[in-house]
Order: sequence, then structure tokens, then C-alpha cells
Amino acid sequence: MYPFDLGTWLALVASIVVATVFFHAFVRSSTVKIYDHDCDVISSLLWMLRAILRQSVPAEPSFRGSRLFLVCWWLAAFIVATSYTGNLVAFITVPAKARKIQTLDELADSDLQLEMLDYGEYIPGYLATSDVPVFRRIGTRLQLVDDYAVTFDGIRQGTHALLEALAYMEYVVVTEGVGINIYMIREKFAKNNLAWIFPRGTPWRHKVDWCLNQFVESGLVNYWKANALKEFRQSEGLHPLGLVEEEEQEKGERPLNLEELQGSFFILAIGLGLSFLVLLLEVALNDLSSKF
Repeated sequence: MYPFDLGTWLALVASIVVATVFFHAFVRSSTVKIYDHDCDVISSLLWMLRAILRQSVPAEPSFRGSRLFLVCWWLAAFIVATSYTGNLVAFITVPAKARKIQTLDELADSDLQLEMLDYGEYIPGYLATSDVPVFRRIGTRLQLVDDYAVTFDGIRQGTHALLEALAYMEYVVVTEGVGINIYMIREKFAKNNLAWIFPRGTPWRHKVDWCLNQFVESGLVNYWKANALKEFRQSEGLHPLGLVEEEEQEKGERPLNLEELQGSFFILAIGLGLSFLVLLLEVALNDLSSKF
């Protein structure tokens, strides 16, 4: 399916069908010939595909509403064809990187040895007895260890995976000197709660709760954490980026999705609508001129 994903291909096929039907309906009602033979749906389809395949047209139709529609169609086809060619060339010429595990399902299906430091957390038991199949599969494979050293050696060799909280993991990676050639799965199975401990019955706790919620929702907590981690890494002479940011910068080649190409389909839809309005306006004006 490369270089487009399935949704983009389906939208492209649907757009070609709609544009072909629209174009053919007007070609049949026009006296202007754009073919060397009687028009049919297949001929109209091939004529419309010329723009997608970057082929010139032998004749330009001049029936009512056609110019505005064809301008939008050619512009949309140019965007789609250029995106297809550019992404395909990048895929062929740029060396492919090894695909990383991105989801918990992929982690559960992998051959990696899953380990977690044994410090009395509830996580192993929660995963092993969870109603969620992927959690249970991970829990049955999870092994508890007493030291990070062996696990990090396995991570460097590509044979182990470590289960840990994101913020604490970034801290451990820096302090243990693991390096930056590792990555983290962005999908999580539990949230990290931000808390401030007060004695029971503290009267101003609800005020602090409101402030903490504002910090989280505004993004200040993530900003402060990223800055603190960046400063610490720089003080240790390491790369300033955190693991999550590094992962964002290392996105490899992938198919273009519908969201990235939605502009071309918007252009086509606008062209269809405007050309239909122009057609109605020309018909109305023609009727008025014939009466007077």
C-alpha cells in the first residue's frame, strides 16, 4: 500500500469515481468533443486519470462549469501525485531503519525478556490477573530482578526490555550511564499520579488539588520535568534531549495518511461545489437571456 495508507487510497479512489461521474455527466450533455470517439464512462475515467499520471490532455472542454472544476481537480491531482512521488523516492533512496516496537501488543508478542525491579510494587500482580489480555500476557512473562545491571546489559544487546515508570526510567537511564541508544514505548498501561502529601484532615488540601490540576492541564509539569532532565543531562555531559524527544526525532519513513493529504480532497470538494454553482448560474442566465 506504500506510500499511502489504506484510508488515503480509499479516499483517492472515491474521489476519482465521484469526479469521473461528475465530469462524464457534463461531457455527455455537451456538444464539445474531447475524445476521438463517442464518450463513455471508461473514456471519461481515463481522461481524468491523465492528471494523476501527469499526462497532458488533447483537448480542453469548454462546457458550462467545467473550467472551475478542472482547475480544482488538476490542483488536487498535482498535490496527490507529487506527494506519492516524493514519499516513494524517499522510501527507495533513504536507508531503512529497523522497525521499533511501538505498542504493548507488539511488546507482548516479541522475543524480548521482560523484567522489572522488585521493590514491592503491585504492578506484577495487577498485570498477571488483569482482565485485559495484553496486560495478562505481559504479566505472565514478567520477571522480577534485584539489580538493573544485568537488565541494562540485555537492553544494550537487544534481548531485554525493562518495565518502569517513564519519569523514573529517564532518571535511571541518565544516572546509570546507559546512553541514548535506547527508546521507550509511548503506550502506557497505567497513569503516573502527581501528588502532594499532607496530614489527614488538612483544610487547604482542596486548594492544592486545584493548583496541581492547573499545573498538569496547562502543561507546566511536563515543561518543568523536561527542563530539569535537560539541565541534568547537560551537567553530566550527555545529549540534552530526553528519550521521548529523541524518539520523536527518529521517526522513519511511513505511508502518508489521510490527515496529511486532506487538503487535496478539500480542494476537490470545493471545486465540485463551485463548479456546480457556476453551472446553475450559467443555466439561469442563459434562460433569462433567451426570454428577453
